[in-house]
Amino acid sequence: MGLFDIFKSKKEIKEALNDPSNPLNNQSYEPTENKSKYTETPFGNFTVEDRIFLIAKGGIVELKQAYKDLTDEGKFEVILFNSTIAMWYYSKNNPDNPINNPKYIMKIVDQARTYNIPTAENELMGFIVSRLGFYANEFNQLSEPENVPSKIFSCFYEHPLSSPEPSFDLGEIFQFKMALGIMIKWVKENTNNIG
Repeated sequence: MGLFDIFKSKKEIKEALNDPSNPLNNQSYEPTENKSKYTETPFGNFTVEDRIFLIAKGGIVELKQAYKDLTDEGKFEVILFNSTIAMWYYSKNNPDNPINNPKYIMKIVDQARTYNIPTAENELMGFIVSRLGFYANEFNQLSEPENVPSKIFSCFYEHPLSSPEPSFDLGEIFQFKMALGIMIKWVKENTNNIG
């Protein structure tokens, strides 16, 4: 299963969010009385979406400790990057308990508001879906040792929320690559512990 199987399209997410019969439209993250096909509360009061989001956000601390701090916009980019990793590993390990994509996207949208990212909701959802696809591609390329994460570095540190362009600061990128590896390992291990 690829990441594009998880996030099929902005249209699919928007339709689910506008569906009046969708229980997620009440913006409540509490479990509902009627169990759906989605995993609701296997972790006390935390849903799978809550756990994955906390892991994606927790990776920020790992990156900061291994490399350096980020702006709020950079932190938002890290959450998107880590979301691609966490969602992929969770879906691979738990094919019978799918992630509720619209609910997860709304967690990311809420975090954007916390970071005071002033983008309109429809535009923000399009950006999120696009960026998740971009990060899935970049993550796949990291498996080749000769590839350097110059675009990821640029998105996290130089030009967050902008069109991904490669950075040419090779000294910083090589330090960043080591820290990125530490963060990816942390996200993977914690995600594998969910299922």
